[in-house]
Amino acid sequence: MNTRLQGEIHVKKGKIIDFIEKQGYVKILNEKEEFFFENSFAFNGFTDHHGHIIGLGRSMYFVNLADCSSAEECCEKSLRSPQIYSEWIIGYGWNHENWTKKEIPDKKIIDKYFPNNPVYFLRIDGHTAWVNSKALKLADIGANPKNPPGGKILTDESGFPTGILIDNAINLVNMLIPKLTENDLKNFIIKAVDELVRLGITEVDDMDVDPNYLKIFKDLDEKNHLKIKVNSFIKAQNDEYLKLNLKPVIYKNLSIKGIKFYSDGALGSYGAALINPYSDNKGTSGLLLISESDLFEKCKRGLNMGFSIATHAIGDLANRLVIDVYSKLSGYFQSEIPELRIEHAQIIHPDDLKKIKILTDKGQKIIASVQPIHCISDAKMAKKRLGSRTRYSYPWCSLKKSGASLIFGSDFPIESPDPLISVYALLNRIPFNENKSWYPNETLSLINALAGYQSKFSLNDDLNNNYLKKNNPADLTILDKNLFELDKEKVQTAKVIATFVRGERIY
Repeated sequence: MNTRLQGEIHVKKGKIIDFIEKQGYVKILNEKEEFFFENSFAFNGFTDHHGHIIGLGRSMYFVNLADCSSAEECCEKSLRSPQIYSEWIIGYGWNHENWTKKEIPDKKIIDKYFPNNPVYFLRIDGHTAWVNSKALKLADIGANPKNPPGGKILTDESGFPTGILIDNAINLVNMLIPKLTENDLKNFIIKAVDELVRLGITEVDDMDVDPNYLKIFKDLDEKNHLKIKVNSFIKAQNDEYLKLNLKPVIYKNLSIKGIKFYSDGALGSYGAALINPYSDNKGTSGLLLISESDLFEKCKRGLNMGFSIATHAIGDLANRLVIDVYSKLSGYFQSEIPELRIEHAQIIHPDDLKKIKILTDKGQKIIASVQPIHCISDAKMAKKRLGSRTRYSYPWCSLKKSGASLIFGSDFPIESPDPLISVYALLNRIPFNENKSWYPNETLSLINALAGYQSKFSLNDDLNNNYLKKNNPADLTILDKNLFELDKEKVQTAKVIATFVRGERIY
């Protein structure tokens, strides 16, 4: 068995039926044709276990503000860029932690550039919107506004909104933006998938999908325009999936697999729910977006319908809530629940790792769906927000020791979907623009890193799932280098030569 292969791979009806090891090349032979790649290596195709396909496509049409170094630069770039949202000015990706002046912006700056158009700039984490006075007026958000449940409208000393909306408060403005057409959405999906296959990705767990968009995915799948396998986890925080009477189902490349909840917000915008206040903002401990009892009831209903459960949890208080709910669910159903996922699992108190260990010792699988790139991207900010709590943040090795099953993704478009960046993060934990490993005791081996990027996978149950085997789906990524022969600091130097799904070349 091989984690990577040189030689011939024979494919029939989308599955590997035979392989013959030979040095120096990879040859893929299906029923119709054969493909030859000299000095290359075949790996199991990468699965990104947490991404947002329409979000990625949309971000490629939005004004991208990720590289801006100031609030003014965000406005200037938007002023020069074409828009597709009627009179609205839409931007995505700003991050004040990367600006010269690391201050949360306000509406005054946007008002100066856009006095007449409503403006909506979404932060890189997707949990904070920065809007102008025109947008606030359209949303009827005036002086001394009332915060919606699970959201926060920042105000100045006089009680007037500053233009910063956090978590559920975002919807007050977002709901006013003109709806995208079906053709827009199809273009977003196709453009996003083209980008993903270029990076060797053959499958995606697509998170927080609007149930109204599923018919578009299904139509693309029926017409063989959905090149990769897509497992949809549908919006469920407000019971969205129930309104369309949806149930789990598998089509060709599309499956409706799970439902998605949020227990808290994001660390960068002070929305992640912490047990104790933020180290750099003692006035807040973040936001819980759902109660323990509500999450339990919503999960129970979804499980009874056959759905997998995925819950966003970043802060230690949010992870505690989710772990306690999963423990109660395990007791309620009295048999192993197939898929209970914690999305992100970024900050977990050691006491709660012990709870995971107790659950897994009893036979209940807890899946930690983590995004390694967040660790090396957010390290500087996380140190400020968390102080000494950084010692139990991004705890990959600790989760593994607790018995949790680790799977990996990127949270695209918030971060790059390139799997090799995340593999680099797992092996090294060296933050961007730094040269020293951050809590190196939490790094993982290459074989464990690659295993977490596989499709049907449980790290602590069967590492053999990481191997190329007969009867496996012929979902393959062809690289120009053997990752196992590279120094761990050099894994990002490998290039994707080709991508196959079911033995058909899609890139």
